[in-house]
Amino acid sequence: MAAARATADEIDRALASLPGWARVGEQLSARYVLPTFAGAVAFTAKIAPIADGMNHHPEWRVAYRNVELMTTTHDAGGLTQLDLQLAARIVALAGEVGAEPLQSDDVPDRSHTWVPPGHFYSPIVDQGEVRADAERLFVDGLRELPGVDLRIDEQLALVRELAGYYGEEDFPEHPGAGRRYGTDNEYFSYVDAFVYYALLRRLRPKRVIEVGSGWSSAVLLDTDERFLGGATECTFIEPYPDRLLSLMTDADRARTRLLRSRLQDVELAEFARLDAGDFVFIDSSHVVKTGSDVAHALFEVLPALPDGVWVHFHDVHANFEYPREWVEEGRSWNEDYFLRAFLMHNRDWRIMLHVGSVAACAAHELVQRMPRMANGSGGSLWLQKGG
Repeated sequence: MAAARATADEIDRALASLPGWARVGEQLSARYVLPTFAGAVAFTAKIAPIADGMNHHPEWRVAYRNVELMTTTHDAGGLTQLDLQLAARIVALAGEVGAEPLQSDDVPDRSHTWVPPGHFYSPIVDQGEVRADAERLFVDGLRELPGVDLRIDEQLALVRELAGYYGEEDFPEHPGAGRRYGTDNEYFSYVDAFVYYALLRRLRPKRVIEVGSGWSSAVLLDTDERFLGGATECTFIEPYPDRLLSLMTDADRARTRLLRSRLQDVELAEFARLDAGDFVFIDSSHVVKTGSDVAHALFEVLPALPDGVWVHFHDVHANFEYPREWVEEGRSWNEDYFLRAFLMHNRDWRIMLHVGSVAACAAHELVQRMPRMANGSGGSLWLQKGG
């Protein structure tokens, strides 16, 4: 269960005794200056065991003698007591090692934008325009997607094969009794979990690299242990692994690889060594922007993959359009649009299974073969490189 978010009063009271720290949106941020570059690196090295001991890990960046720190609680979607406590311990450590905090006036204003949100030049959507265009944007069923080969007949044939595994997965509602995955979570639904499980059983990949880990990883580890003989080599790329680690056993930690890193900082050789039939499972920030993980995945990782590798993207909905309620709540994600553009007239990649498309055109058959599919259409897009 995620920690409760701290109130505004609790945050303000804490910040009064945290010199150099400031609230920036749903993060706490601070910048320290050390006498030397070596001192800056040593400062972060001393923070690491503190963060590990709390099982709560900040972001940091070292630039010569400067250390910039940011912390938030991702599971809670904002600031919690964990962030306030971590900041307090870093303040105490800074006093011990001679790290000088910069005053808030010296820290760049991260809230500054060139134009206001929703402006013509802003990447954040204009809710007025969304409402005006809603009839065109949000449609029932499948719409024509010029240049995108959905391969619906082939998708349906694969779904019928995967239905042969239905009922054997027996996903519990909550983790326990040797099971890591539970359907009662907000991040990876039963539908997506079943598809992942069934593809793992059908294709039996030798290696799986997950970019973004947590409940999906629980499905992978459960399936590997129960049905694949523990033979799958699992690598998790996750800069915020708290949820993942909470679901793993000691044995899991010993036999898998965890790269506590942004995707952008992982060597492409990790992906180039995969073989046909192996998986790359991507559940990312869902945002293309300067230097983002999605941009890196599209422009660097996908071209580096050998032919035959299967790639998953999460939260890709029917017609490559986000649900209206997601847009109206201000997510302003754009990964689906870039994926649609990527697939237009693309002869090097095939859509193997897009659950949203299948559900939009064959919901009755899905539910008839697999009744629990009535709980939702999921958001999984599975591609394969090459023929």
